[in-house]
Amino acid sequence: MERVHHSLCLCDFGLLCMSSLAALTITGIAFVLLG
Repeated sequence: MERVHHSLCLCDFGLLCMSSLAALTITGIAFVLLG
């Protein structure tokens, strides 16, 4: 039970990292295009 919960937390963390990285990349591209 503990292990499953831990992997779920890791998955959530990974998704959070990916979404924030994607947001940063999109922001950077938009900044370059506009700037």
